[in-house]
Parts: sequence; structure tokens; C-alpha cells
Amino acid sequence: MKTLRLFALLCTLSLGLFWTTTAQSPTDLSLLTIDDLRYEGAFRLPADEFGLSSMNYSEGPLFYHPDRESIFIVGHAHQQAIAEFAVPEIVDSTVITDLAMAAAPVQNFAAFLDSAQGDNPQLLDRIGGLAVISGTTQMLVNAYEYYDAPGDNTDTTLVIGDAADLAGAQVEGFFAFEGGAGHTSGWISPVPPAWQSILGGPYITGASSGIPIISRTSVGPSAFVFDPADVGASSPISTTKLLDFSLDHPLHEDLSNDSRENSLWTHLSRHLRRHCAGDAHLPHPGLLGWTRKRRLLQMHPGQRQRMRRLLRAPGRRLLSFLLAVGCQRSGGGEERGEAGVRSAALRIG
Repeated sequence: MKTLRLFALLCTLSLGLFWTTTAQSPTDLSLLTIDDLRYEGAFRLPADEFGLSSMNYSEGPLFYHPDRESIFIVGHAHQQAIAEFAVPEIVDSTVITDLAMAAAPVQNFAAFLDSAQGDNPQLLDRIGGLAVISGTTQMLVNAYEYYDAPGDNTDTTLVIGDAADLAGAQVEGFFAFEGGAGHTSGWISPVPPAWQSILGGPYITGASSGIPIISRTSVGPSAFVFDPADVGASSPISTTKLLDFSLDHPLHEDLSNDSRENSLWTHLSRHLRRHCAGDAHLPHPGLLGWTRKRRLLQMHPGQRQRMRRLLRAPGRRLLSFLLAVGCQRSGGGEERGEAGVRSAALRIG
């Protein structure tokens, strides 16, 4: 194995927070900031080919499964295949060679975008997010077309029937979320039970600009609540919009950062992942979960400072977002500036 090369770095964070088991209304919780987070460790994934793909040039969408103590992750950008790796020991070090290397995958890479019963008529070629639905074996996979020049795609989602059998699972889809493909085809995250009645459902999906054809996307991070039971049962899949933007009404008006003072959202920005927090005890089976009493947060190895997963934050009231913000030094013209990580939170209640 190529043990000295890093292709997927998973970091654990602990929250420097205090909360009690006393019943508390979710809307009374305070907001999380990035200063509440502390690095606790990481591990590596091997670069070898396993089945149809490898972790080389992975763009990083993943799902942590708390019951299996494993991650389902998308491999090389060309194949967009999914594999399952068991989580190894987490080492508290920032030196790559100190980190434990995961073993060969529990399940080799398998491709799904062209395997659905309904085919792939809109030629979706990138996976935006995935999640095994709590209490089931089904995995939802969101996908989009990287260069949808007409901006006319509507399909967003397929269903893998058995996440424990990637090689033999039946694949259904594609299905479409209400709200537009460029606004709903990214991450998938469970909503803690205490928040479900407040937000209107058990899961949230979203997307953002930062991919070609900005006019088709949410120009800022979006958030749409949905019920997985509606996937395949209604067309389009019913959603409740919590947060959304457009090119006419972006998150920040100065998208080219001509002022050099826009550190929130520019043409080069991309939302990395969204997280809904508020339950102090429930494991977070989507973007984040418990393993060996630690929390997992993915760091994308191919791009500096780009966190690809959001964190679970019990004891905090928010929809939290980690943003990669471009045009920081040179503006949004031909010369691209450094991208930095920013955190933002949508206050609820």
C-alpha cells in the first residue's frame, strides 16, 4: 500500500462545551462558533485500487455509519464509485506518517450513477452527498451534472437498496427534490429528534454554488427539510425550504470581492457541508457519529483548508455551515486568491 500518501484524512474534533442532561428547549440553546472546536486526531485511507476505483483524486463526499464504525466514501472523481472502510485507531497528531492507515475496504468501490432502474437520462456525473437512512439499510445518494450548461436538470437522487451489499444492491431512481437540482443535490443530514417538529422533518438536504453555471445553484448554502419516506413515493420529493439563495439574491452582493472586504461568500466560494445540532445524546448517523467516544470530521486532502464535513454540536442551537471562501487576496478575476474556511450559523427560533 502507498502508506505515505494521504488521500482521505478524517479528523476528530471535541467541543469545548458544557451541557447538562436537564431537559431544555432546543430554541434556548446557544449558537456554536468555530472557536468551540478542538482537533483530536485523524487517520488515513489507502490509495490502492479496490474494485472499480481508488481514493486517488477523491472529492470526498462520505457518510459515517455509527453502527458499523465505518465510512462510505466516494473515490476517484472519474469513477464516482462508493466503498466502505472500517475506521482505524484515531491518532492525535498532525504528522501524516504518524497516522494509522485503514485496512483494505470492507466493501470495494462500486459505481451507481448509471445503474439505476430508470437509467441516467440527465447524465448526472458527480455525487454530491450520501446517507444511510436511520433504521433502514437504504442509502440515499444525491448527484448532479458538473457542467449543466442549460441549467435544466431536475433529477437529484437515487436509492441504493442495501448499503451492506454495494456490489449486489438494487438501485432505484433517479428522483427529484422539490426546490431545484442546483439547490438540493448536495449533502444529506439527519435532524435531531428534538428539532424535527420545529424544522418540519427528519432530514435536510442542500447545495451551493462553487460549481460551473452559477445561475442554476444556490449562491450561498441552502437547506431543505424532507422525509426519506417520500423518496419514490411523491414526484417531486416534497421539501420545506429553510434557507436558499439565487444569483439575483446571493448571500453577499460583492461576489467578485472588489472591496477586498467580503470574507463571507464570493464567486469562488463553496459550501462544504451543513450540520443541524441540538441533541446532546443521539449519535449523528449522517455527517458525524460516535466512534471510540470520538467525533469524526472529514478534511478534504486535495485542497488546503477545505473541510468537507460538518460537525455535530450537542448543546448548540443552529444550522451550522463551513464555507470555503475564495477571492480573499486578489478578487474574483482571472487571478484566484487564497481560500479560507469560515463558519456561519442560521439562528433557529
